[in-house]
Amino acid sequence: MSRLRVSVKLSDIDRGKPTYPAECALALALYRTTGSRPCSVGRQFAQILEDDGNVTVWELSRRAQEFIRAFDDMRSVYASTFILRRVE
Repeated sequence: MSRLRVSVKLSDIDRGKPTYPAECALALALYRTTGSRPCSVGRQFAQILEDDGNVTVWELSRRAQEFIRAFDDMRSVYASTFILRRVE
């Protein structure tokens, strides 16, 4: 099973837009982590467009899901690191 470690920085939180799947704090961190690949983050999964045109789906950890809910609800969130698991 593949895993992806993503660190959300304060700059991602400051620039992120709540409720925008491609522009939330976690999406910006994914974009930076994956070498600028387009991505989208939902409440349970993230999708990343790979160089070959395929989309990989990643399951968010429970902590990452809580982070997204708090961020979308405009509650305070902090810089954090999350582990995502690739959905095969």
